[in-house]
Amino acid sequence: SKDLFDLLKTTYYNTNLKKSNIKKLQSSIFSSRKLLSGEENVLLEYLASQAHQVILMVDNLDDWAYDRQFVGSLSRYVAKAKLSIMYRQSRDERNALKRLNQGHTIWKCEQCDKGFFICWQYDEEYEVFGIPKERRVLNDATVCVVVDYFLHKLKDI
Repeated sequence: SKDLFDLLKTTYYNTNLKKSNIKKLQSSIFSSRKLLSGEENVLLEYLASQAHQVILMVDNLDDWAYDRQFVGSLSRYVAKAKLSIMYRQSRDERNALKRLNQGHTIWKCEQCDKGFFICWQYDEEYEVFGIPKERRVLNDATVCVVVDYFLHKLKDI
């Protein structure tokens, strides 16, 4: 990721971009890799702007449905694409879907056995998935969840 950061910085300050540099940059950005901190937001919005169908896979539907920030961001991460949701468990699917529909219309929703904490799939071309880690804060009794995001290129375009 340091190489990508250096490439982005060099490209940003270079006003005489060559097509080969742009291709190299695009290849680096859209390769399978761990994302830089905060990069997932920009990448999700870009992928959504290009997508026709988005599949959101989550472990617990209720956790995401009752997260105001997540519901508020849903329309940016899906844009005009059809949204399908797959989840492993939910205490109250009907109310969770009602809340998620406030962020974006859900085309299809179904329960499945996939074990993603969170994963966005865009047109079966890219996946952006998050892996949570608990970190101790202040003392042993206080923990927070930090999510590392990864981009996975599903097929060559």
